[in-house]
Amino acid sequence: AEVNPEPEAVVRAAPASAFSVSGAKGVAWTRVDDEKDALDLLASDIHRNPEVGYEETYAHERVASFLEERGCEVQRSYLGVNTALRTEFSNGDGPSVGIMAEYDALPGIGHACGHNLICEAGVGAFLGAKAALEALEQADGKAVAAKKALFGA
Repeated sequence: AEVNPEPEAVVRAAPASAFSVSGAKGVAWTRVDDEKDALDLLASDIHRNPEVGYEETYAHERVASFLEERGCEVQRSYLGVNTALRTEFSNGDGPSVGIMAEYDALPGIGHACGHNLICEAGVGAFLGAKAALEALEQADGKAVAAKKALFGA
C-alpha cells in the first residue's frame, strides 16, 4: 500500500460528503473565475474614484449595486454609517464567517493602499463561498449550515 497517495486517489476513496466538499471548492473557484472581469472592473472603478474614509459614496453605491445585481440583499448605511454595507448568505445554524471589503482611500495617496483590491478580493471570496454552500446543499440534499457575511467600509 502506498503511504502518500496522490490527491486524486484520496478524493476517489473519500466518502460522498468529503467529495462534495471537494466539488464545492471547484464551484467556488469557477464562480470567482466567471466574475473575474466584473471584479477587475469593480476594483478599477473604485481606484479611479478615490474617496477617503466615511466619504466613499461612489464606492459604497458601486459595491452595493454590484452585489444586488447578483441577487444579494444589501443593507446600505449599515449600523448607521452612511458608507458601510453588509450582505449575508446563510443556510442554517453553523459557523459564521465575516469577510471585509475595504474601499476607502488614503488622503494624498488615493488607492496606493490597495483597498480597492481588498474590496475586489472580499467580494470575490463572498460570491465564491456563497456558490460553494449552495452547491453543497444541492449535492447533499441538505444544507451545510454556515453563515457568510460581507462587510464593506
